[in-house]
Amino acid sequence: MQNFENILQSGENFEKEIHTAAHALMALRARHGDGAPIISEFAEDFLGAYDKIEKIKSLASQLPNPDIQQIFMERYIFNKTWEEIAMELNFSAQHVHRLHGQGLSWLKENWEELEI
Repeated sequence: MQNFENILQSGENFEKEIHTAAHALMALRARHGDGAPIISEFAEDFLGAYDKIEKIKSLASQLPNPDIQQIFMERYIFNKTWEEIAMELNFSAQHVHRLHGQGLSWLKENWEELEI
């Protein structure tokens, strides 16, 4: 079972790959000028994904329970199914859903105070 720190490390590696790909696309656009708008669009999408990952990590790290943090990272960063998350945590899928709901409720209640 991965702990939250390992998941964060995996997320950081994924972010580095996105960031590197985005910069490669931007460099390609610079070489080809405005004749390559699709490349620019892809680069912007990659950088947008990087920003979203950072926001998700920030939100997940503020959740009050390490299991809930891990559920949010696995679901929203690594796009894992509820069943995959349940297997990794050795929980039932129903319990994972319950914890996820608790996390969403916590975010809703504390939204104004969160640092994003």
